[in-house]
Amino acid sequence: MANAYAASGRWGDFAQVRKKMKERNVKKVPGFSEIEVNGKNHTMDKMNPDLKGEIEKKLNIYYWEELIA
Repeated sequence: MANAYAASGRWGDFAQVRKKMKERNVKKVPGFSEIEVNGKNHTMDKMNPDLKGEIEKKLNIYYWEELIA
């Protein structure tokens, strides 16, 4: 998520995600992305480029919902 924010120039959001990751001791494996949706893990190491925008949008919504909760 942080890298998606950085790629779109959203540096404030990038910093917030990295801060939360550090607070929660989350480690990211370079070059490998994984998310959990409805209790299932999904990897995005070879993502279809056409889906990138839709995935980023959904992750953004999910992130803010979890942050507020």
